[in-house]
Amino acid sequence: MGASKPAIAAACDSQSSPERPTQRSPTLCSSQDNIFLSPQYLNEKAGARRLPSFCCNIPFLVAEIERLFDLRLEIVSSGNSANLPWLMEEGCIPGRINQLRIGEGILLGRETLHRSALPGTFQDAFVLEDELIEVKTKPSVPDGEIAQNVCGETPVSEDRGLMQRGILALGIQDVPFNGLTPEDTDIQILGGSSDHTIVALPESGYRVGDILRFAIDYGALIRLFTSDYVQKESI
Repeated sequence: MGASKPAIAAACDSQSSPERPTQRSPTLCSSQDNIFLSPQYLNEKAGARRLPSFCCNIPFLVAEIERLFDLRLEIVSSGNSANLPWLMEEGCIPGRINQLRIGEGILLGRETLHRSALPGTFQDAFVLEDELIEVKTKPSVPDGEIAQNVCGETPVSEDRGLMQRGILALGIQDVPFNGLTPEDTDIQILGGSSDHTIVALPESGYRVGDILRFAIDYGALIRLFTSDYVQKESI
């Protein structure tokens, strides 16, 4: 009987005037009766902090689009989870923005500047579970010359003698290893391949068929949900 698919479990409830901006032009797109302004320069610019200053450019862009196309934008969609703490402090967003594009703040309850927990939210709404398909005592350092791994990196292994190691049936094609945090703090993720993950286990207590649980970050959540090899369960 083959190993079961890894599963991601979701606990869910059915429920002064600034200068004209010089950044790239926004993208205008329509969805049914609504028109969305999605300024590309506000997008994921690798952690750039956007506080009240980013809103100063929006009114110019909105007014220009409305003038050029002779229409009224009912929805101005911008920002992300990084703006939630500011919204909660101020109670509103200045200018014409009336819709924030929130992902991580809703799903994992964190703002995205420092990954701090948002008040009244849970950070464990999604948990990854996977089955150990092998548990053996093996050398901590592999034999032979160390070459590149599946990610093009040359791993460095600490010589800890013989150690208890386990293998999970999911790999980098399913989830980035650095996006996983074992629920058991005595477990360490050592690396893996495209379809397997290697973990260091405590000396006793784990057997083949046992289920390991992991907390996941937003990057891991996205990858897991788009993998055909990971079962999704709502509990």
